[in-house]
Amino acid sequence: MQDEAKEIEKLRLEIMRMDHAYWVENHPIASDDDYDVAVNRLKHLEKKYPQLHDTLSPTMRVSGQVAKGFKSVEHERLMISLDNAFGEEDLQRFFQRVREKLGRNSLWVCEPKLDGLAVSLHYKRGRLVRALTRGDGKRGEDITANAKTIRQIPLQLLKTDIPTDLEVRGEVFMKKRDFNTLNERLEKQGVKCFANPRNAAAGSLRQYDSNVTSQRKLSFFAYAAFASGTEDWPKTHQGVMRNLKTMGFSVNAYKKVVETEDQASAFIEEVSKSRQDLAYGIDGVVLKVDDIGDQKILGETSRAPRWAIAYKFPAEIAQSVVLGIDVQVGRTGIITPVARLKPVLVGGVTVQHVTLHNYSELLKKDVRVGDWVQLRRAGDVIPEIVRVDMALTKSRQAKTEAVQRCPSCGSDLEMENDLTVLRCPRGHRCPDQLVASMWHFASRKAMFIDGLGHRLIEQLVRAGHVKQAASLYELSLDQLESLPRMGTKSAMNVLQGIEMSKPKPWHRVLYGLGIREVGYKTAEVLAEAYPSWQALAGASVEDLSQLDNIGPVMAEFVCHYFSDEENIKNIEMLEQQGVIASEREGKKEGPFSGQHYVITGKFAKPRSELKSLLEDLGASVDDAVTKKTTALVVGEKSGSKVEKAKKMEVPCITIEDLEDLLEQHTWD
Repeated sequence: MQDEAKEIEKLRLEIMRMDHAYWVENHPIASDDDYDVAVNRLKHLEKKYPQLHDTLSPTMRVSGQVAKGFKSVEHERLMISLDNAFGEEDLQRFFQRVREKLGRNSLWVCEPKLDGLAVSLHYKRGRLVRALTRGDGKRGEDITANAKTIRQIPLQLLKTDIPTDLEVRGEVFMKKRDFNTLNERLEKQGVKCFANPRNAAAGSLRQYDSNVTSQRKLSFFAYAAFASGTEDWPKTHQGVMRNLKTMGFSVNAYKKVVETEDQASAFIEEVSKSRQDLAYGIDGVVLKVDDIGDQKILGETSRAPRWAIAYKFPAEIAQSVVLGIDVQVGRTGIITPVARLKPVLVGGVTVQHVTLHNYSELLKKDVRVGDWVQLRRAGDVIPEIVRVDMALTKSRQAKTEAVQRCPSCGSDLEMENDLTVLRCPRGHRCPDQLVASMWHFASRKAMFIDGLGHRLIEQLVRAGHVKQAASLYELSLDQLESLPRMGTKSAMNVLQGIEMSKPKPWHRVLYGLGIREVGYKTAEVLAEAYPSWQALAGASVEDLSQLDNIGPVMAEFVCHYFSDEENIKNIEMLEQQGVIASEREGKKEGPFSGQHYVITGKFAKPRSELKSLLEDLGASVDDAVTKKTTALVVGEKSGSKVEKAKKMEVPCITIEDLEDLLEQHTWD
């Protein structure tokens, strides 16, 4: 077997070199037939001798395994972002700060800023061991299996004199040609297309099934590296990039080293003019101090290095005609007018729907059906109408009037702030609001229910199968199979995605509930202060207002949400279904088993002691009054829980009443 082992190692190295020549150097060194012969021979030997298996073999580019989720891993070094410059003045100020700090001029490396997804690749003794997304800069998602499918990412480094530990950072992106091919395929399959190449790259890299990722044709450029375990490491950014290239990494050849601000500005202008001709999408130019020693002198802030900056290109302006103005109903009932346009290419993306935000904005811009409008993609992402182009608009129709009734449920709309906000008051009883709420609940930052798309949610709501979040976890195979174009396998995948979404951390569930004004960061603050839903439900407006970044208006919305019996019922069901982790697992059994008490106010004894006495007898001590509450124990200076208990007809008892109850029972 020794001869076979040597042949396997030789084939792996040979295939790695062929892959590098084809995918990185764009200069094939073997025919397709020769490549296939080598790969097939290697597969045959690896199958025959499984003891020689290697996870980094070229045959393992597609693992075929389906991950249950992405593990969150802490970065060894913070992955901070770059500060932005939006014009010449910003750029000049940046150059001036660097010059003053160093006391001299420096060389700069300039290159296009790719519009992709930043990743960190970790190598131990030349072997890829982990790939992480940027995440929040402190922690990222482990996407190693998917990164292995990208041909420009070497599984093993080609050089022999390599650092013991090497972290390589770069951008995963999708070329324009590959993006168009992917969308054409998705459209034929009846699947929703991606809005732009960046979304396509991010979505492909976060697929649980690495086979799917391998079919998406992602690309990679390295742009930074950190090495340890070696004395021989370049002292300049240019040198690092040359080193990475010899190791087998793909680096962007389109770059320029400049000495002055004028030269940098000239390169920015050059890139701007050639932007549409590039094979990949960009949104600016990155400028870095070349000398790594100077980089260390300049240092970094908590969010960005002081030795680099991203010059962002202004948004591209395009023109189109307004074919109609539609109305959308959001998850909180807000009515949004949306301009339907003749499809137009803006910044490499076809746009045909543009939000007008609210009727006040619509009237301010005076957009009407039939108008020619100028539009741009703000930050190269969100399309917006800049103004009506009166030079092209020959005649105008009547002004667009604000709707009076909800287009989804027909309810009379409520107006806030003089047309700034029109809102449908029916909540989840409005079909469009329910669809939007469930879409939010299933979103990536909330429950991340794989396979539950907007179209499917709409079908489930229209069919009456989903009426609240808890309904999702009660869906049956029969219900899903009854929907149009839903086969057994697809239905089972949806059910699997729903099951895999539980349990989630409390802050993500809280965010997914869609309480007005409660975004992701706010949900984290609330969950940290109130680690259970019962604790949060029992908090008063005054309590919540004491928290950082929680004002009285937001506190009112939170309290209002938890005062609704339907909302409490939904949360209780989610807890029973295992979506929210229960805090009372493993509680004692006793004469009070099945009873629920809530304690409020001040007592001579510590409340923790009262709670322990009740729990020792098998009772559950909750933080919020609900219909299942057996009694509310009331002390001095009690708060709003008493009024809530009276409204729900929950008995209120004193400490003396409780002590009488406790004396009637003993617990050995």
